[in-house]
Amino acid sequence: VLLLGITTPEDVPAIVESGVQVVAPDVRFAELLSRAAVAAGRTVGVHLKVDTGMGRIGVQADGAVELARMLEALPGLDLVGVMTHFPTSDSEDLTFARQQFGLFKRVCGDVCAAVGRGLLRHCANSGAILLMPEAHLDAVRPGIIVYGCYPSDVRPAGVALQPVMSLAARIVFLK
Repeated sequence: VLLLGITTPEDVPAIVESGVQVVAPDVRFAELLSRAAVAAGRTVGVHLKVDTGMGRIGVQADGAVELARMLEALPGLDLVGVMTHFPTSDSEDLTFARQQFGLFKRVCGDVCAAVGRGLLRHCANSGAILLMPEAHLDAVRPGIIVYGCYPSDVRPAGVALQPVMSLAARIVFLK
């Protein structure tokens, strides 16, 4: 199980205890996780998050190799994968998502060469699963499509999703 959400230092004991894998966006969090894992006599799987243009968590592409080497050196951690996220993979214009993908592939090659082994590479969210088959790589991360909903109005031919649930509420007050 890979916990994709942002985790805090307060979450570290539960992460180590649960055995889930987590995203390692920076060395500070990785060091906390390493100390807790060693103290508990456990190993925690981590995925290196690379910011290829979304602007949220993750190391910048030019710092990915350095962070990967740091993660490899920290006891109690097992570098399992490299990941990024596409903010526009569900758009009609996939230019930016494809630029991100090109950068991500280059970074993955550099990181794997630096650590001397292959890692799980994943970047395809719901939009990329539907519209960018070239980005499926080693794993995909379906989000809203799991619930039968398209991530946008862009709908690929031959893919018919059906909602798996509905939400209803009773109106109890109007003003």
